[in-house]
Amino acid sequence: MPVKINDNETDFWTPGEAKDAQDALLSLIQGATTELYTSDYAFCWVPLWEALQVADKRGVKVHVLVDLSQSARIWSQLQAFRASLTQGDVTVTTAGPTSPRPSQINHTKAMWTPEGVCWEGSVNFSMSGWEESNTCRLFTSVAWAQMATALFISLREWALTHVKQLDTAGPTREELLALPPESEI
Repeated sequence: MPVKINDNETDFWTPGEAKDAQDALLSLIQGATTELYTSDYAFCWVPLWEALQVADKRGVKVHVLVDLSQSARIWSQLQAFRASLTQGDVTVTTAGPTSPRPSQINHTKAMWTPEGVCWEGSVNFSMSGWEESNTCRLFTSVAWAQMATALFISLREWALTHVKQLDTAGPTREELLALPPESEI
């Protein structure tokens, strides 16, 4: 059973509350009216992609940051997803200037609207992520959304000049080998 912390926050533990958590995340997307930001390590959960595409068709500007190490594994699918968006964008990134080692992973799992409806947690946006032991929360905070948006924009601007993007061929074997080893992730 999800834990309602107060009127502004509900917390979930997966896998036991995965269905409730999924419904809450998809509800956030369905409620978005102008813009929606998401920063993701793993970004391969089909219901998420479908909900974001529906939001885009409603006129919501969908902005996605996705980690390079995970993107490389599904490059062509991400290219197709990005091409399906008419209102938003998909940017591939690493930890970038937020880390003393910019090539490290972007391990964020968050989503928010400018109005302050926010999602954050340890669950990856993948089918296996919902089946693992994770926590996540749905909460409201305009201040958090503003901070997250500023970080998102800064990282996106950096990534556009420092990380291979979806308008190119996928990473080469050498580029993949240059990524941090799994043991450092």
